[in-house]
Amino acid sequence: MEPKQLSQELRQGDSPDLTRRRWIIGLSMLGGSMGQLVTLYQTGIISHLPDPPGQEIFDADRVDASDYAYSRFNSPDGPIMVFNYAITGWLAAAGGMNRARNSPFLPIAMGIKILFDCVVAAELAR
Repeated sequence: MEPKQLSQELRQGDSPDLTRRRWIIGLSMLGGSMGQLVTLYQTGIISHLPDPPGQEIFDADRVDASDYAYSRFNSPDGPIMVFNYAITGWLAAAGGMNRARNSPFLPIAMGIKILFDCVVAAELAR
């Protein structure tokens, strides 16, 4: 697909599939932003993460400074989180309005990636 057509379809196109993809892209960017904040905390750039308002259960500092948060790839998990959300957003953004017909590997790859994310989230919630 020509870049001009892709740009027009992604910015101005209107379809239920594109609406769902935009939601995935937006939520991925939100998740990536949260990962950036966690990264700033985990690497000592900021010294405190805010907790969700109106509750006493969650302790962001305790969770994001835990041994588990530093147990993969000799790295804090914040940058990994940013990378993970970026891949999801990219897969949702790739291709035009008719990508299921023109590039069927893209929605299949996105579906596999989201399934993987669900399995990881379920494992983390245990």
